[in-house]
Amino acid sequence: RVMKLAVSLVDCALLAVGGFFGYQMVMSSTDQGPNSASPSIALTPTTNQQSVTSVSGSSAVLSQAVKISIQATERAWIEIRGADGTLFVDRHFSAGESYDLRLGAGWTITTQNAGAFELLNSGETLSPLGEPGQALYTMSVDNAYVATTADTPPLN
Repeated sequence: RVMKLAVSLVDCALLAVGGFFGYQMVMSSTDQGPNSASPSIALTPTTNQQSVTSVSGSSAVLSQAVKISIQATERAWIEIRGADGTLFVDRHFSAGESYDLRLGAGWTITTQNAGAFELLNSGETLSPLGEPGQALYTMSVDNAYVATTADTPPLN
């Protein structure tokens, strides 16, 4: 009887030690190097604006203050989510209604009519979000911005 108790205690101790070292290995492996899911745009925050300093994977270097937003050109439904799935918008926008977006935060846009929305930089139209009637599912705000500015000079 005492022998069973001693064996049980040794087993528990071995499990605890194994769990501790396993936990330490997992935690140290998550602390190594940059996360592969990091944003593709490096940002330098300023007062209510962000300055895009570089775009990874592209030779474009943008040095302007960016205040990006999305605006409806007609009544249409849109969903805007944060990187962690937080729902910021899930409703119909009326023509002229807009919403400020954040670059580098991993936000996504879903809509059933991409042609009903346009991207704006400081109130100036960059481009339509897509074609009329085109459905977009979890489109990256960062990628949409980079795609609209890659072939155009920075706005003043």
